[in-house]
This record gives sequence, structure tokens and C-alpha cells, in this order.
Amino acid sequence: MKQSTTDFKQIPTVPAVDPTTDNQVTRKSYVDENSGGASSSKSFSIANPTGSSSGAVWRTPIAITIQAVHVLCIGEESGTNIVGQLWNYDSNGANGSVVDDTDITGNAGINANDDGSLSAPSIAANNYVGWRTTSVNGVPTRVVITFEYIPQ
Repeated sequence: MKQSTTDFKQIPTVPAVDPTTDNQVTRKSYVDENSGGASSSKSFSIANPTGSSSGAVWRTPIAITIQAVHVLCIGEESGTNIVGQLWNYDSNGANGSVVDDTDITGNAGINANDDGSLSAPSIAANNYVGWRTTSVNGVPTRVVITFEYIPQ
């Protein structure tokens, strides 16, 4: 097996977080623009959710696009579920609007995914992402909401 080697005349310069030269600015821009678009995810949970368990939970430091939403309802009772939506709240955590026009129903013990077509997935920088409960059936002990996103 042939091994490949590379000789460096100097250690390559990586992009600086706070670039100070034109070269660093160019390198940082290249990395930022070509980072592959890999998605990140955030999860939050609500203990003992009720029909009024709604509100903002995470302030976005940058503008993001939500790509998917998942809901896991946890409860022992047959017929236990939670119905609701991921919401986009303003920079004060108020005045929300839906990320998806369609509710997600999370039945106890079974992961539920959004319908595959989010109607308003863009969240502005410094806005809040949250949850709005439409209804609860049975006695859920916890609901876990996870959303996947990419920077805009």
C-alpha cells in the first residue's frame, strides 16, 4: 500500500474568528460560505404539559431556517397525546406565528414528525422559537420537542 504525504513549507493559516487582514477575511468568508450546510438541532422539554403549556424557549443568535420538527410525548396512559406547533415569537418572546400551519400530534411513546412541508420556516436573528399547545389528552408526564435548523 502506497502512502501519500504532503510537505508544507509553513503551517496553513486557518480563518480567524475576528479576522484582521484581507487574507483572513477572505479565508473566513470561504469557510463560512462552504461549511456544508449541515443542520443543527435543539431540543426542549415541558414537564407535565397542559393545554396552556405554550411560550418562547430559545432566542436565536442568528437568522435560521427550520428544516424539521419532531415531538415525543411521554406518558403511561393509553390515549395520551399532545397536539401543537413550533412557533416563531418576536424578539421580546411575544406576538408569535406558526412555523407550520399543520399541528403535530405526539402520541405517548412514539416519535412524531412534522408533515414535511413547513409553511413559515424562517426565523429572524434575535427572535424566539417556542411551542404552542393546542390540546392535551390523557396525562403526559413530559413532551420533548426537537427542531432541526440551518443558518440563513
